[in-house]
Amino acid sequence: MFSSLSLIFLFIAAFIGTVTYAAPVSNDACQAKFDNRDTCRIGVMADFSCLISTLNLAETNLASCNSGSIFWSYPSNTLKVTFKTLFTQKRQPFSIRLDTEEIMLAVSRVCQVSPEASFELQPVGNIIIAKSDSNYEVVLKFEAPPRWKFYGRNINYIVVPN
Repeated sequence: MFSSLSLIFLFIAAFIGTVTYAAPVSNDACQAKFDNRDTCRIGVMADFSCLISTLNLAETNLASCNSGSIFWSYPSNTLKVTFKTLFTQKRQPFSIRLDTEEIMLAVSRVCQVSPEASFELQPVGNIIIAKSDSNYEVVLKFEAPPRWKFYGRNINYIVVPN
C-alpha cells in the first residue's frame, strides 16, 4: 500500500508543517537585521516570528544619503522604519518621497507614525510623501501579509527639504 520511501516523505512533510505552524509569534517589537550593501543601499531581514520589526536608519549608511534603497528580504508582517537624515541632525523639516511601484506589490499599506498621530498614507500616482514630525524624523510602517509572497522588494526613497 505505502512504500517506506513515501512514508518517510509523508513524515518529513508533516514534521516541517508542524514546525512552521508551531513557531511562536512575538507581539513585541524586534530589531531588524541589516547589512550595508553600498553607500546608499542596505539589505534588511526581519525575524518571521515578530509581528513588528524595527529599523533605525541612523544606524546604517543611509543616514547621510539624499536618496536610498532598502531591500526588504522576505517581506512579511510589519517593518517599522525610522528615517533619520542630515536634516534630523540639523533639526530642519524634510519629507520622504517613496517610489511605491515596487514595494506596493509586497505591502498592503504604508502608515506614518508620529508623536501626534498615526495614519495611512495614500499614494498619488506611484509616489507617497511623508513629512517629518516634531522630532525631525519620519517613521513609516510597511504592513505586509503574515506569509511572504516575494523573495524581496526594494523600498526606494528620496529625501527632500521642506
